[in-house]
Amino acid sequence: MNRVALTLGLLLVASSLGDATAAPGPWPGWDRLAEPEEAALRRARVQQALDEGDELVLQAVDVDIAAERVRLLARAKRAYQAAIAADPDAGEPYYRLARTLLAFFVECDHPTLLCNPRQLNKPVAREALGYLERFDQVAPLDPRGTHLLDDRAILATKLEDFTAAIRSYEVLLDRLAVSETGSRAVAEGNLAETYMMVGRLDEAIELYRWAAAGNGRASTVYGLAVALDRDGRGSQAREAIAQLGPSGLASFEHDLAENDIFYVPAGEAYYYLALAHEALGNTQAAIAHYDRFLRSGAHPRFQPRARANRDALARRRSP
Repeated sequence: MNRVALTLGLLLVASSLGDATAAPGPWPGWDRLAEPEEAALRRARVQQALDEGDELVLQAVDVDIAAERVRLLARAKRAYQAAIAADPDAGEPYYRLARTLLAFFVECDHPTLLCNPRQLNKPVAREALGYLERFDQVAPLDPRGTHLLDDRAILATKLEDFTAAIRSYEVLLDRLAVSETGSRAVAEGNLAETYMMVGRLDEAIELYRWAAAGNGRASTVYGLAVALDRDGRGSQAREAIAQLGPSGLASFEHDLAENDIFYVPAGEAYYYLALAHEALGNTQAAIAHYDRFLRSGAHPRFQPRARANRDALARRRSP
Protein backbone atom coordinates (compact mmCIF):
# COMPACT_ATOMS: atom_id res chain seq x y z
CA MET A 1 0.00 0.00 0.00
CA ASN A 2 2.37 2.68 -1.23
CA ARG A 3 -0.16 5.47 -0.89
CA VAL A 4 -0.88 4.51 2.71
CA ALA A 5 2.82 4.72 3.48
CA LEU A 6 2.98 8.11 1.82
CA THR A 7 0.03 9.37 3.84
CA LEU A 8 1.59 8.14 7.04
CA GLY A 9 4.75 9.99 6.18
CA LEU A 10 2.77 13.16 5.57
CA LEU A 11 0.91 12.75 8.84
CA LEU A 12 4.08 12.19 10.82
CA VAL A 13 5.81 15.15 9.22
CA ALA A 14 2.77 17.31 9.92
CA SER A 15 2.67 16.21 13.55
CA SER A 16 6.35 17.04 13.98
CA LEU A 17 5.89 20.49 12.48
CA GLY A 18 2.98 21.48 14.69
CA ASP A 19 0.99 24.45 13.42
CA ALA A 20 2.01 24.88 9.76
CA THR A 21 0.33 28.27 9.58
CA ALA A 22 1.99 29.85 12.60
CA ALA A 23 3.57 33.23 11.99
CA PRO A 24 7.39 33.31 11.68
CA GLY A 25 9.32 34.65 14.65
CA PRO A 26 12.64 34.66 16.52
CA TRP A 27 12.03 31.33 18.29
CA PRO A 28 9.40 28.55 18.23
CA GLY A 29 6.26 29.44 20.12
CA TRP A 30 7.11 33.12 20.55
CA ASP A 31 3.70 34.12 19.24
CA ARG A 32 1.97 32.08 21.94
CA LEU A 33 3.47 33.86 24.95
CA ALA A 34 0.52 36.20 25.23
CA GLU A 35 -2.00 33.64 24.02
CA PRO A 36 -5.29 33.81 25.94
CA GLU A 37 -5.94 30.84 28.20
CA GLU A 38 -9.04 29.84 26.21
CA ALA A 39 -7.06 29.75 22.96
CA ALA A 40 -4.29 27.73 24.60
CA LEU A 41 -6.80 25.19 25.87
CA ARG A 42 -8.41 24.97 22.45
CA ARG A 43 -5.02 24.41 20.84
CA ALA A 44 -4.26 21.67 23.35
CA ARG A 45 -7.57 19.92 22.67
CA VAL A 46 -6.89 20.03 18.93
CA GLN A 47 -3.39 18.61 19.35
CA GLN A 48 -4.58 15.86 21.68
CA ALA A 49 -7.23 14.79 19.17
CA LEU A 50 -4.74 14.91 16.29
CA ASP A 51 -2.28 12.75 18.22
CA GLU A 52 -5.02 10.23 18.95
CA GLY A 53 -6.03 10.12 15.28
CA ASP A 54 -2.44 9.67 14.13
CA GLU A 55 -1.88 6.79 16.55
CA LEU A 56 -5.03 5.03 15.37
CA VAL A 57 -3.99 5.43 11.72
CA LEU A 58 -0.62 3.85 12.53
CA GLN A 59 -2.40 0.95 14.21
CA ALA A 60 -4.67 0.55 11.16
CA VAL A 61 -1.65 0.12 8.91
CA ASP A 62 -0.27 -2.65 11.10
CA VAL A 63 -3.39 -4.85 11.12
CA ASP A 64 -4.22 -7.32 8.35
CA ILE A 65 -7.86 -7.99 9.24
CA ALA A 66 -10.07 -5.69 7.18
CA ALA A 67 -12.81 -5.39 9.80
CA GLU A 68 -10.31 -4.35 12.46
CA ARG A 69 -8.71 -1.86 10.10
CA VAL A 70 -12.11 -0.31 9.37
CA ARG A 71 -12.83 -0.09 13.10
CA LEU A 72 -9.53 1.67 13.79
CA LEU A 73 -10.02 4.06 10.88
CA ALA A 74 -13.52 4.91 12.11
CA ARG A 75 -12.04 5.80 15.50
CA ALA A 76 -9.31 7.85 13.81
CA LYS A 77 -11.96 9.70 11.84
CA ARG A 78 -13.87 10.51 15.04
CA ALA A 79 -10.66 11.79 16.62
CA TYR A 80 -9.93 14.11 13.69
CA GLN A 81 -13.54 15.28 13.73
CA ALA A 82 -13.16 16.04 17.43
CA ALA A 83 -10.17 18.21 16.53
CA ILE A 84 -12.32 20.03 13.98
CA ALA A 85 -15.07 20.54 16.57
CA ALA A 86 -12.52 21.94 19.03
CA ASP A 87 -11.34 24.52 16.48
CA PRO A 88 -13.19 24.68 13.14
CA ASP A 89 -10.65 27.22 11.86
CA ALA A 90 -7.62 24.96 12.32
CA GLY A 91 -6.46 23.54 9.00
CA GLU A 92 -4.52 20.49 10.15
CA PRO A 93 -7.48 18.27 11.14
CA TYR A 94 -9.09 18.71 7.72
CA TYR A 95 -5.82 17.87 6.00
CA ARG A 96 -5.10 14.72 8.00
CA LEU A 97 -8.67 13.44 7.78
CA ALA A 98 -8.79 13.95 4.01
CA ARG A 99 -5.43 12.28 3.42
CA THR A 100 -6.40 9.30 5.59
CA LEU A 101 -9.70 8.76 3.78
CA LEU A 102 -8.04 9.03 0.38
CA ALA A 103 -5.14 6.72 1.19
CA PHE A 104 -7.22 3.86 2.57
CA PHE A 105 -10.44 4.10 0.55
CA VAL A 106 -9.77 5.92 -2.73
CA GLU A 107 -6.17 6.09 -3.96
CA CYS A 108 -5.18 2.41 -3.92
CA ASP A 109 -3.02 1.02 -6.72
CA HIS A 110 -4.41 -2.52 -6.41
CA PRO A 111 -7.79 -3.86 -5.25
CA THR A 112 -8.20 -4.41 -1.51
CA LEU A 113 -11.19 -5.14 0.70
CA LEU A 114 -11.42 -1.39 1.39
CA CYS A 115 -10.54 0.07 -2.00
CA ASN A 116 -10.95 -0.72 -5.69
CA PRO A 117 -8.96 1.44 -8.14
CA ARG A 118 -11.50 0.69 -10.89
CA GLN A 119 -14.60 1.54 -8.85
CA LEU A 120 -14.56 4.88 -7.06
CA ASN A 121 -16.01 5.01 -3.56
CA LYS A 122 -18.01 8.14 -4.34
CA PRO A 123 -19.36 8.92 -0.84
CA VAL A 124 -15.86 8.80 0.67
CA ALA A 125 -14.39 10.72 -2.28
CA ARG A 126 -16.97 13.48 -1.86
CA GLU A 127 -16.30 13.64 1.86
CA ALA A 128 -12.54 13.86 1.35
CA LEU A 129 -12.97 16.53 -1.32
CA GLY A 130 -15.01 18.60 1.11
CA TYR A 131 -12.27 18.38 3.73
CA LEU A 132 -9.60 19.38 1.19
CA GLU A 133 -11.64 22.40 0.11
CA ARG A 134 -12.20 23.41 3.73
CA PHE A 135 -8.46 23.05 4.44
CA ASP A 136 -7.66 25.50 1.65
CA GLN A 137 -10.28 27.92 2.98
CA VAL A 138 -8.99 28.02 6.56
CA ALA A 139 -5.26 27.72 5.70
CA PRO A 140 -4.84 29.58 2.38
CA LEU A 141 -1.14 30.25 3.01
CA ASP A 142 -0.23 26.64 3.77
CA PRO A 143 2.15 25.52 0.98
CA ARG A 144 0.49 22.10 0.84
CA GLY A 145 -2.67 23.74 -0.46
CA THR A 146 -1.19 24.35 -3.90
CA HIS A 147 -0.20 20.73 -4.43
CA LEU A 148 -3.53 19.52 -3.08
CA LEU A 149 -5.30 21.43 -5.85
CA ASP A 150 -4.33 18.64 -8.26
CA ASP A 151 -5.82 16.03 -5.91
CA ARG A 152 -8.97 18.13 -5.61
CA ALA A 153 -9.28 18.49 -9.38
CA ILE A 154 -8.82 14.77 -10.01
CA LEU A 155 -11.37 13.89 -7.33
CA ALA A 156 -13.86 16.38 -8.75
CA THR A 157 -13.31 14.95 -12.24
CA LYS A 158 -13.93 11.39 -11.06
CA LEU A 159 -17.09 12.64 -9.37
CA GLU A 160 -18.06 14.30 -12.70
CA ASP A 161 -18.11 17.73 -11.09
CA PHE A 162 -16.29 19.28 -14.04
CA THR A 163 -16.94 22.86 -12.96
CA ALA A 164 -15.13 22.27 -9.66
CA ALA A 165 -12.31 20.44 -11.47
CA ILE A 166 -11.82 23.32 -13.90
CA ARG A 167 -11.76 25.82 -11.05
CA SER A 168 -9.09 23.83 -9.18
CA TYR A 169 -6.89 23.38 -12.27
CA GLU A 170 -7.14 27.08 -13.16
CA VAL A 171 -6.14 28.10 -9.62
CA LEU A 172 -3.31 25.56 -9.67
CA LEU A 173 -1.90 27.00 -12.91
CA ASP A 174 -2.11 30.50 -11.45
CA ARG A 175 -0.06 29.37 -8.45
CA LEU A 176 2.56 27.25 -10.23
CA ALA A 177 5.72 29.06 -11.21
CA VAL A 178 6.53 29.34 -14.92
CA SER A 179 9.74 27.39 -14.25
CA GLU A 180 7.76 24.35 -13.02
CA THR A 181 7.37 23.12 -16.58
CA GLY A 182 6.68 19.47 -15.76
CA SER A 183 3.92 20.20 -13.25
CA ARG A 184 2.45 22.86 -15.51
CA ALA A 185 2.35 20.50 -18.50
CA VAL A 186 0.46 17.87 -16.50
CA ALA A 187 -2.01 20.43 -15.16
CA GLU A 188 -2.48 21.95 -18.62
CA GLY A 189 -3.18 18.56 -20.14
CA ASN A 190 -5.69 17.68 -17.44
CA LEU A 191 -7.41 21.05 -17.71
CA ALA A 192 -7.53 20.72 -21.49
CA GLU A 193 -9.23 17.34 -21.16
CA THR A 194 -11.75 18.82 -18.72
CA TYR A 195 -12.45 21.73 -21.06
CA MET A 196 -13.16 19.17 -23.80
CA MET A 197 -15.59 17.30 -21.55
CA VAL A 198 -17.75 20.41 -21.24
CA GLY A 199 -17.48 21.29 -24.95
CA ARG A 200 -14.92 24.12 -24.73
CA LEU A 201 -12.93 22.75 -27.66
CA ASP A 202 -11.02 25.89 -28.68
CA GLU A 203 -9.62 26.31 -25.17
CA ALA A 204 -8.91 22.59 -24.95
CA ILE A 205 -6.92 22.56 -28.19
CA GLU A 206 -4.85 25.59 -27.19
CA LEU A 207 -3.98 24.10 -23.81
CA TYR A 208 -3.28 20.67 -25.27
CA ARG A 209 -0.72 22.25 -27.61
CA TRP A 210 1.05 23.87 -24.65
CA ALA A 211 0.95 20.63 -22.67
CA ALA A 212 2.21 18.51 -25.58
CA ALA A 213 5.14 20.89 -26.02
CA GLY A 214 5.90 20.51 -22.30
CA ASN A 215 5.81 16.72 -21.91
CA GLY A 216 5.05 15.04 -25.26
CA ARG A 217 3.34 12.06 -23.60
CA ALA A 218 1.22 9.92 -25.88
CA SER A 219 -1.88 10.54 -23.75
CA THR A 220 -1.43 14.31 -24.15
CA VAL A 221 -0.94 14.11 -27.92
CA TYR A 222 -3.90 11.75 -28.19
CA GLY A 223 -5.99 14.22 -26.19
CA LEU A 224 -5.06 16.96 -28.64
CA ALA A 225 -5.96 14.66 -31.54
CA VAL A 226 -9.37 13.82 -30.09
CA ALA A 227 -10.12 17.50 -29.47
CA LEU A 228 -9.09 18.35 -33.04
CA ASP A 229 -11.24 15.57 -34.46
CA ARG A 230 -14.26 16.68 -32.46
CA ASP A 231 -13.66 20.22 -33.69
CA GLY A 232 -13.90 19.05 -37.30
CA ARG A 233 -10.16 18.98 -37.95
CA GLY A 234 -9.86 15.27 -38.56
CA SER A 235 -6.83 15.34 -40.84
CA GLN A 236 -4.78 17.26 -38.25
CA ALA A 237 -5.94 14.82 -35.58
CA ARG A 238 -4.83 11.74 -37.48
CA GLU A 239 -1.54 13.34 -38.45
CA ALA A 240 -0.72 14.06 -34.79
CA ILE A 241 -1.31 10.42 -33.86
CA ALA A 242 0.53 9.05 -36.88
CA GLN A 243 3.65 11.02 -35.94
CA LEU A 244 3.94 8.98 -32.74
CA GLY A 245 3.58 5.70 -34.63
CA PRO A 246 2.80 2.28 -33.12
CA SER A 247 5.04 2.97 -30.12
CA GLY A 248 2.78 5.86 -29.14
CA LEU A 249 -0.24 3.56 -29.14
CA ALA A 250 1.64 0.96 -27.09
CA SER A 251 2.60 3.63 -24.55
CA PHE A 252 -0.98 4.89 -24.34
CA GLU A 253 -2.42 1.39 -23.87
CA HIS A 254 0.16 0.64 -21.17
CA ASP A 255 -0.70 3.80 -19.22
CA LEU A 256 -4.39 2.97 -19.54
CA ALA A 257 -3.91 -0.61 -18.32
CA GLU A 258 -1.81 0.54 -15.36
CA ASN A 259 -4.38 3.18 -14.33
CA ASP A 260 -1.77 5.89 -14.86
CA ILE A 261 -4.43 7.71 -16.87
CA PHE A 262 -8.22 7.57 -16.62
CA TYR A 263 -11.24 8.95 -18.43
CA VAL A 264 -14.66 10.05 -17.23
CA PRO A 265 -16.88 8.29 -18.05
CA ALA A 266 -14.69 5.23 -18.62
CA GLY A 267 -16.15 4.74 -22.10
CA GLU A 268 -14.43 7.93 -23.26
CA ALA A 269 -11.19 5.93 -23.59
CA TYR A 270 -12.68 4.02 -26.53
CA TYR A 271 -12.79 7.21 -28.63
CA TYR A 272 -9.05 7.69 -28.07
CA LEU A 273 -8.33 4.08 -28.98
CA ALA A 274 -10.60 4.19 -32.02
CA LEU A 275 -9.00 7.33 -33.41
CA ALA A 276 -5.50 5.98 -32.75
CA HIS A 277 -6.16 2.69 -34.53
CA GLU A 278 -7.80 4.56 -37.40
CA ALA A 279 -4.80 6.88 -37.79
CA LEU A 280 -2.47 3.88 -37.80
CA GLY A 281 -4.49 2.01 -40.42
CA ASN A 282 -6.04 -0.60 -38.12
CA THR A 283 -9.53 -0.28 -39.56
CA GLN A 284 -11.18 -3.29 -37.94
CA ALA A 285 -9.89 -2.39 -34.47
CA ALA A 286 -10.93 1.23 -34.98
CA ILE A 287 -14.50 0.25 -35.88
CA ALA A 288 -14.68 -2.05 -32.84
CA HIS A 289 -13.58 0.75 -30.50
CA TYR A 290 -15.97 3.26 -32.05
CA ASP A 291 -18.76 0.73 -31.47
CA ARG A 292 -17.71 0.38 -27.83
CA PHE A 293 -17.69 4.15 -27.39
CA LEU A 294 -21.17 4.44 -28.89
CA ARG A 295 -22.53 1.63 -26.72
CA SER A 296 -21.05 3.21 -23.59
CA GLY A 297 -23.13 6.36 -24.05
CA ALA A 298 -20.18 8.51 -22.96
CA HIS A 299 -20.43 12.23 -23.76
CA PRO A 300 -23.59 12.36 -25.92
CA ARG A 301 -22.45 15.61 -27.58
CA PHE A 302 -19.60 13.69 -29.24
CA GLN A 303 -21.56 10.59 -30.23
CA PRO A 304 -22.52 11.90 -33.71
CA ARG A 305 -18.86 12.52 -34.59
CA ALA A 306 -17.90 9.03 -33.45
CA ARG A 307 -20.71 7.51 -35.48
CA ALA A 308 -19.66 9.48 -38.57
CA ASN A 309 -16.06 8.30 -38.18
CA ARG A 310 -17.21 4.72 -37.71
CA ASP A 311 -19.55 4.75 -40.70
CA ALA A 312 -16.90 6.30 -42.95
CA LEU A 313 -14.50 3.49 -42.05
CA ALA A 314 -17.18 0.86 -42.68
CA ARG A 315 -17.91 2.29 -46.12
CA ARG A 316 -14.24 2.29 -47.06
CA ARG A 317 -13.88 -1.31 -45.90
CA SER A 318 -16.86 -2.53 -47.93
CA PRO A 319 -15.99 -4.03 -51.39
